[in-house]
This record gives sequence, structure tokens and C-alpha cells, in this order.
Amino acid sequence: MRTWKPKRGVTLIELLVVIAIIVILSALLIPAILVVKKKARRNSAVAEVMAIDVACRNYLADYRKAPVMMPFNPDPEIIQISIEGEFARVLKGLNDANNNNAKNLPYIEFKRFDDGGDPVNPWGGRFYVKFD
Repeated sequence: MRTWKPKRGVTLIELLVVIAIIVILSALLIPAILVVKKKARRNSAVAEVMAIDVACRNYLADYRKAPVMMPFNPDPEIIQISIEGEFARVLKGLNDANNNNAKNLPYIEFKRFDDGGDPVNPWGGRFYVKFD
């Protein structure tokens, strides 16, 4: 008489079911991961803009004047400036041609730069700050 022995191993159907479950779970996680990355970039940008604000205030306290800012698209109600060029150099602690940072004090350290050496936001674009 023959005795029945269970087979060891996994059938193809079981393997496909496990793969399908993994695919479904990963499909549910991907949107959540993208939302978290988006919030992290936004929080990083907010922190960097707050650091720019503190740097400008510290510069104002040291020199009794605002750092030189180059406005773009001036609006009578809102002043927009771009954090680049001489303005970024002064905040980084480098003196410019007009001797705007004679003490060479670093007010901020930017984390990301474009090819021209100007700081960029977490999305790779320029910082634009609005003062109202």
C-alpha cells in the first residue's frame, strides 16, 4: 500500500497570489510616498525662506540698512525679489563691489545651487520672496 506524502514546495498559483498581493500593496503605498515627498519639499522651502528672513533681519541689525535687493517685476503693492547674484553673495558672507558686507559675516548657508552659483529652492528654481 502506498502512503500519501505531502509535496514540499510552492505551486505556481500560490506564487502568483503572493506576487499579486505585493503589487497591490505597493500600488497603495506609492501615492502616500509621493505625498510625503511633496510635504517634505514644501517644509524644506518654508524653512529656507524663514532662514532668508532671519538672515535679512540680522543683516539689518548689523548694518542698519537692508541688504541690496534687485527687484523683478515691481508691483506697487508687493515687492518681489529674487535671491541671486550680489544679494546671495552678501547673505553668504562675501563682500560685493559696493562694500555691502564689509565685515564678511555669513548670514545664511544655502544648500543647493544652480550652474551659475545662485541658490535654488527644493524644486530647482529660484527663490522669489514677496514683501508686502
